[in-house]
Amino acid sequence: MTKLGGPLRVELSRKGEYRSARLLEEYVAEVTVNGKTLTITVPAGFETDFASVPRAFWRIVPPWGEYSPAAVVHDYLYATALLPRAGADWVFLELMTELGVPWWKRQAMYRAVRLGGGFAWDERGRTGGGRNPKGYRRWRC
Repeated sequence: MTKLGGPLRVELSRKGEYRSARLLEEYVAEVTVNGKTLTITVPAGFETDFASVPRAFWRIVPPWGEYSPAAVVHDYLYATALLPRAGADWVFLELMTELGVPWWKRQAMYRAVRLGGGFAWDERGRTGGGRNPKGYRRWRC
């Protein structure tokens, strides 16, 4: 079973060409992984770029849309490494399904993160990301 919190409450910012948003309230999602419920709480203050879609594809899949809550949770999972990369990507797919994202769009986005997400995952490790927040334990998928 998958459950999502209410609407995202964010403050948008722009730093040059880079656009981001900061959560004004925590956002909670629950997913079942291997029969266990995993509650993911994205804290207020977390910064996201929503979906990291190359500009050339924005007409088809803009960085924000009905999938934005899934993208925020996915960004958080990459930033904290609470799950292995494949698990974070699977949660992204599950949340998009729950949000009613059309099949073709969620498959395209899922395949894109499986194909290109390794760059962001590797960058997280080089920049000191991936710190496990206090009180969270890492999950195996």
